[in-house]
Amino acid sequence: MGTEERFGPFLRRVRTEKGLTMGDVARALEVSVVYVSDVERSRRDPFVKEKMVKVAALLGIDIATLETKAALARGKVSLPMKKVPARAREAAVALGRGDFPSAFWDDFVELTKKYEEA
Repeated sequence: MGTEERFGPFLRRVRTEKGLTMGDVARALEVSVVYVSDVERSRRDPFVKEKMVKVAALLGIDIATLETKAALARGKVSLPMKKVPARAREAAVALGRGDFPSAFWDDFVELTKKYEEA
């Protein structure tokens, strides 16, 4: 992960910058304050997708940022393979191997940004 801020510390930093308490987050997610505290201190895995969507909205941050940090914390990306076309599944598996040159990743990221903007 290098120097990139982990999921829990990122969540805590953004929450406090927004002036919210762990109780505010816990109520929004319908979980205990202890659970939020454990996630922020990296004692528990990052929130599941449904809770990440809610916390992203609450904190006014991009869900993709949270999903990326969660994937880094878990050491894997979870994809709903049954819901995507066969070619997308093939691409996901190929990306999972990660054996592409650095230039490929730069091009890939730019391509996905263009697609999201369209």
